[in-house]
Amino acid sequence: MADPRGAAALSGEPTVIHEYHCAAQPRDWLKPLPVRALDSADAKIGGVTYLDLSDHMGVDSPASSPNLAAGFVRVAAGSSVSTHAVATSQAFFVVRGRGSTSMAWPGAAEEDRAVAWSAGDLFTVPAAARCVHASDSGAELPRLGRRDGGGATPPPEASTSEGASSGASGGAAILYWVHDAPLLSYLGVAPVCSRFEPALYERARLEAEVERVRHEPGAAHRNRLGILLSCKAGWAERTKTLTPTLWALLNVLPGRTVQPPHKHNSVAIDLAVQAPEGGGVYTLMSPKLGPDGELVDPVRMEWRSGAAFVTPPGWWHSHHNETDEEAWVLPVQDVGLHTHMQTLDITFAARSAPEA
Repeated sequence: MADPRGAAALSGEPTVIHEYHCAAQPRDWLKPLPVRALDSADAKIGGVTYLDLSDHMGVDSPASSPNLAAGFVRVAAGSSVSTHAVATSQAFFVVRGRGSTSMAWPGAAEEDRAVAWSAGDLFTVPAAARCVHASDSGAELPRLGRRDGGGATPPPEASTSEGASSGASGGAAILYWVHDAPLLSYLGVAPVCSRFEPALYERARLEAEVERVRHEPGAAHRNRLGILLSCKAGWAERTKTLTPTLWALLNVLPGRTVQPPHKHNSVAIDLAVQAPEGGGVYTLMSPKLGPDGELVDPVRMEWRSGAAFVTPPGWWHSHHNETDEEAWVLPVQDVGLHTHMQTLDITFAARSAPEA
């Protein structure tokens, strides 16, 4: 029967109805995320290589978690690579190299924005921006923090090399790229405005802030030793995050230490910024925590400098360093979204030492 107002009548044909008890938890579709890793040395030159779990999640675009995609952009010295994501938020951490990025996004001023970067820097890009990354060199990241529990690291000049012929990276600049395009793809939307201004977090400032935190009273008893990156925006006052969706922690793991288990509902995509070449630094993960506070049948993920790995949501995870050298890790998560929804639920395992 035609609608009396002249519009086509709705049909019941596309509708589906489920019995609640059987359908409330769609287990056939909601598969646990696997623990996977991607080494930046395996990234293709002149393009983007994702830590891609899209097949596992049944989605048709690169995704490392339901809400985020993470991967490496590898740019040969003297050349450039373009990137674009229909995302509200993009974050780039410079794994190695030196260069610059120009960016333009809908609603921005006519002139492009640009940022110069070098190894150890992090910068953010808003609102479906199109970026062109140009590499000047593939200089390696100077060692962060301390070589051991005592003295400080030598000046950057002493540990920096151009790396023109060293290792699989072949002198290329490498950027670790995380964005929230999978979330927007699922919703079928695109950003209509920018929620933050692009920002640069320089390596020297990040190291200085970590050093400040390291010497605060009670620092040795904290679950993690690091800094959260945020910005000057109204929403950031509430979430303390890098962007409205992305959260970033620069965490240092001193030699001969264990950072006890904790868990949260956000997915972590961890970049091992710095780890000893011979191994001995790793993360243990498990969905279960025993009554003794130890992980039950954990998965072990070894850290390799410049490699990223996934920590599934709701899994307990602890970090272990059995060497005398410091290790550094940069987890990026969809915490901004969870904090806004009040669903983060970060929980720390019980421990004997009191929290500061």
